[in-house]
Amino acid sequence: MKRQLKRFDIVTMIKHVFYIFLSFLLFACSQGEDFSIEDVIKQRPRNKEALFDHVGLMDDARDATNRHLANIREQYGIEMLIVTLPSLGNRYTATSAAVEIFTNWKIGKDFDGRGLLFLLVDDEKEVKIEVSYDLEDVFTDAFTGRVQDLLLQTRFAADQLSIGLIAVIEAIEARAQVKYTGDYTPSTIAGLDLDFLSQGAGAGHRLTLRRPENGSRSIGARLPVNNDYPSGDTPDQAWQTMIRSWKEKVKDPYLGVYTAVTRLSYRDFANRPDASLEREYATYKSKPYTVRQDGEWAVIYFGRKTGWDNAPFLLCRTNAGWQFDIVHQRRFIRMGKSPHWGVEFSDYPHMKLLIDAFSFQGQDFPLSENDRYTIDRDGEIANRMLAVEERVDHDPDNPNQLLELGRLYTITAMSAKAIPILNKALRLDPDLILVRKYLAMAHVDAHYQYRTAKTHIDAYVDCVDDDPIGHNLSGYIRYRQKDDRGATKAFERALAIDPDNCYAHVYLTYTYARRYLDASAANPGKGAFLHRFDDHKEKALALASDHPIRIMWLKRWLEGN
Repeated sequence: MKRQLKRFDIVTMIKHVFYIFLSFLLFACSQGEDFSIEDVIKQRPRNKEALFDHVGLMDDARDATNRHLANIREQYGIEMLIVTLPSLGNRYTATSAAVEIFTNWKIGKDFDGRGLLFLLVDDEKEVKIEVSYDLEDVFTDAFTGRVQDLLLQTRFAADQLSIGLIAVIEAIEARAQVKYTGDYTPSTIAGLDLDFLSQGAGAGHRLTLRRPENGSRSIGARLPVNNDYPSGDTPDQAWQTMIRSWKEKVKDPYLGVYTAVTRLSYRDFANRPDASLEREYATYKSKPYTVRQDGEWAVIYFGRKTGWDNAPFLLCRTNAGWQFDIVHQRRFIRMGKSPHWGVEFSDYPHMKLLIDAFSFQGQDFPLSENDRYTIDRDGEIANRMLAVEERVDHDPDNPNQLLELGRLYTITAMSAKAIPILNKALRLDPDLILVRKYLAMAHVDAHYQYRTAKTHIDAYVDCVDDDPIGHNLSGYIRYRQKDDRGATKAFERALAIDPDNCYAHVYLTYTYARRYLDASAANPGKGAFLHRFDDHKEKALALASDHPIRIMWLKRWLEGN
């Protein structure tokens, strides 16, 4: 009886706790409907944080944004904060709220008065940037006004905030470098402002397809080609054509020296300012380089030196000749904290040419054959993309077409464009589970956003348990998060579906090695980790023909350990 009473008391207590918790949630939700910014304005809630998202606007790029903000703080001594609010109510304007927050939170106080605030208000899609006095000579009204009104607010209104904000933070970082070095005059800043203001509609402007007026022909009657800037007979000839296009300030995205998918990617940059092209030409016109070539693949290589302008350019030979390959360029060559750049590892053809410059950043996620971009499919994928874009233009709320367009953008390294499109498809049809897989891939590719990617891939594999690629991606994300138990489980599940899955064997080799090294001598499982390491290593090496470059790197890693 006492046990029954005791059990009854515990159950009753749990119920009471549950009802209290439920009441709290309901109260919190009701408070959200009548959101007041008074508590927000009063004082900064957490002093060491820089992103205060009261709306959830930054969920798609939270990790990447935090990294950028931390870099600006640590590298340049500028405290930059982002605050999002659902609304302002009747008492405040965006300007007055920004001033109050900036003052009460003492933004920049611990950084010699160098502070920046980005305030975003969701209901009116308003943006306000507040700048401390010490930064006004570099972060001028002309600069912040354009960032605020044209670059950020237009993206905000189009539900593409994460894309706009990451691009804006890069512009902020460029100004922060100027301020940090102190090597500038008022005329220098005026020139920078003029360059910045000349950027026209900005990088997000969607161009209508058009044929170049001169020297052009069309491929498949769909994609125009400007043959005034043709593909090269050699990699060096293609590189010199690219330099000439910068010298002549050519903004036409449909150059013959670009692959078909590269042309479609460059539509987003057709309005870049003349000053940008002038800088490209000035940087590369006389810069010493070597051509590294392996069959159909080539790299314009400036040496393993720091400085973003020393990052290599990737070329490939197609039926038309040697062309610039933006897909592998974007996915493979990564810009880290200035001035550092690195080469991602993956099973791409250029890897052999750049193995000595390898600097793993975390992009080696698995792909199915249908999702693998290859040069021989470049024209096919480009024409497919054009067709789906047209269908989406005519029927913008068709979730299946949005899924396909998001997939095509994801596999061609246009992941920042893919994320809002895939999010829209998911909102329109939450049961369209395949969207989750591509969102996971896009978040890894665009922002190294593993936490968000994990949420999406978990939802996918819960519904599609027989897809080894899904489990490989789940394992890879967990491996990158150093969740070795979770990674092991996911990769083993992938092998249960496909025992000859070389990718899973390779990453289980790495995972079990890490588990063995991390285990204490008293851990009874330490010997089992070593056994599993040896087992997966041998199976991976036996499947070398499936992933030759990945196995080549595995061998190098084994030799070094």
